[in-house]
Amino acid sequence: MKIQTKVFVGAACLLAVAAFAAQDTFKLEWKPKVGETLKYQIDVKASMDMGGTMGDIAVGMVQTQKVTKIEDGKVTMEGKTGSMTLVINGEDMSQMMGGQDFNSTTVYNLKGELISVTSDQPGAENQTRMENAYSMSYPNKDVKVGESWTRTIKGDTKGAVDATGTFTVEGVDMIGTERTVRIRGDYKETSGTTPLSVKSTVWIREKDGAAVKGTFNMKNVEFQPGMPPVDATATMKLIP
Repeated sequence: MKIQTKVFVGAACLLAVAAFAAQDTFKLEWKPKVGETLKYQIDVKASMDMGGTMGDIAVGMVQTQKVTKIEDGKVTMEGKTGSMTLVINGEDMSQMMGGQDFNSTTVYNLKGELISVTSDQPGAENQTRMENAYSMSYPNKDVKVGESWTRTIKGDTKGAVDATGTFTVEGVDMIGTERTVRIRGDYKETSGTTPLSVKSTVWIREKDGAAVKGTFNMKNVEFQPGMPPVDATATMKLIP
């Protein structure tokens, strides 16, 4: 009887493990829809040289992205960045931003990888590089916790820099009522004298692949051409 009990307990444990493993397999893909609009609060913090004195700078903004077209495997999004805030060494200097709004048009493939970006924002020529560093590449297949995939970027004359990005499924979290998959990213440029690198954690909705929130730790980031590279952190959060 004791032997039978051990066998039954062992079988039950194996079934439980199998069930848990099945729950940790996801169809991880991006499912954009024409007309869908997503709005994010983005906050960036950095320390930089301000005329021989190091200063702490915090910039906030609201970014809205609307899917306007999906055609031939390409997703076009119209974006607006506004509600800019600026704090320098703890002092609110948001009036310096002048209520500026910036518009952009960004095209991705269905893996979420950048094809092109145009913008009226200052430093727009740097946006291809920055967008590649922050964007996630979706595997568009079933993946398990612990599984990784890699994207390779080739430099071009439009601002892209040679780089690799590796993404790893870390687990599942509930954020409010949304079931999300937590993805760890490790992005590294592989050319240039001050290569940019970004370590990120992004939570995406399992149902459609939309980002719900993210954290980013950046090394050697150039926010605008001509500015010296700095280390910075950033957060993003989906808002109503």
